[in-house]
This record gives sequence, structure tokens and C-alpha cells, in this order.
Amino acid sequence: MRIGFLADSHFVEGPLFEVSQRVHDWIVQDMQWRGVDLALHGGDVYDSPFPSIPEQQAAFRFFQHLAEEVCPVMVVRGNHDSAAPLSKLELVNSTYQVVVEPGAGLHKIWTRKGHAWVLGVSWNEPLPEGPIEVGFRAGAPIIVLGHLLVRGAWPSSGQAADGCHVWSNMPASMLEKGYVETLISDLRATRSDLVLLGHIHARQEWRPRLHKGRYAGPPILYSGSPMRLHPDEIEPKGYVIADVQPGREVYWARIEVPRNPMRK
Repeated sequence: MRIGFLADSHFVEGPLFEVSQRVHDWIVQDMQWRGVDLALHGGDVYDSPFPSIPEQQAAFRFFQHLAEEVCPVMVVRGNHDSAAPLSKLELVNSTYQVVVEPGAGLHKIWTRKGHAWVLGVSWNEPLPEGPIEVGFRAGAPIIVLGHLLVRGAWPSSGQAADGCHVWSNMPASMLEKGYVETLISDLRATRSDLVLLGHIHARQEWRPRLHKGRYAGPPILYSGSPMRLHPDEIEPKGYVIADVQPGREVYWARIEVPRNPMRK
């Protein structure tokens, strides 16, 4: 099963609004060209919990095109999102479904390659402890999709310029606000096939450990944002594709979005 994953779209009116729509149009066309079976979004669809009508229309258009032209879609709530505007995305009239997880929950999603189990974990929701138990897994992949603050992750240069803290030394003030910090060991303990994360705008990953010559545990990936959201962000931008088969090594790649994307 081929997974397409992006996060941190941050649809917001302003100088980058038109560019953002072109970027997301390009991603839809590229996912279609690459034969993606399931599209996942790691949250922060919007830049504000109270998105404007044009911002909601832009997001709705993106998800509708993705679900109409490519495959089913699932999205979790990011720290910039609120549940009400996000839930409207489930109303798209399309060939495939759009699933919104505003909290934390396990979803069975059907694709043209069979079904997948996706554990959605939204911002500041605790990760369930231990392995994900699916008694009737029947050869289906299990994917963790989260908008999470992972200990040891580094913000993008743009996030750092905006005063974003270095998460590996997260100050007590952030813990006092009730922010939930997730450990890599806890993500590995889910025994999922793949972990896909939003929140950090710089791409980074934690590869599976080698055990007796074989990879043990899931790849853990931050896709990074699909476009430059700050003048100081010099990192490559794009989305992730991954080919997932239960119990086998996951093959994945980063797809870089052109600086001036046009429709294919």
C-alpha cells in the first residue's frame, strides 16, 4: 500500500496564499501520478483556530480534490487547528472519504489495496501506552498519524527565528502549560509499521533499529512543511511517500516541491 503524507499546510491569507494553493494543487497531481492509495495529513491545516472563509475554502478545495482524484484521506488536529472548522472537511462530496480525528482514535480506512489501521493522535493528546492491539489485523498495515512534540526534534530555522524553543531542552514553562511531550521509545512501543508526524517544519527521521541483521520497529518521520512559511526557512520542502506492507521493511522517500510549482 502506498501512503502519501504531508503536514503543516498553514492555509492563511497573505502574500503566500496563492503560492500555498499552487503547492497543494501540485501535491494532489503528484500523488495521483505516483499512485498513492491513502493520503494522510499530520495537522495544522490552518494557521489559526478561527480560519477566514477564503482559508476554509482553500483547504476544502485541496481535500476535495485529493479525495476525488486520488484516494481516501485522514487528518488529525494540529495546535493551530480547532475542531469545528476541521470537522467540515468530512463534508466533501467526493469519490473517497475524508476522516477527521480531533482527538485520539483508531480508524479502519478502506483503500483500493485493502484496509489500513490508522491511529490518529491530535495535538496535546497522550499517546496510548504499549502496542496497538488489533485482534483482526488480517495483514493490514498499522500507521500512527500524529501532531506531536517529540523529545529531541529540532525546529526549522523559521520556527527558531520566531522564538520556537529547542524541544530537546524544553523549558519548565512549556510543561507547566500542560504540553504533552512524546518519547521516541513510546512511538516505537506502538509496534506499528510506520509513524508519521506533523508539528515540526523541518524534515527529520528516526530510522528503525537493527536487530540480528533486520530492522526492528517503525520508521518515525516528520514530513516538514510542504512550503517555506518563513523567510528564514532554507530547508527543502515537500511531502513523503511510503510503501507499507505489514511486518516488512518500509520503503519511503521525500518528494521535494518545486519552488514555483505549476500543475502537471
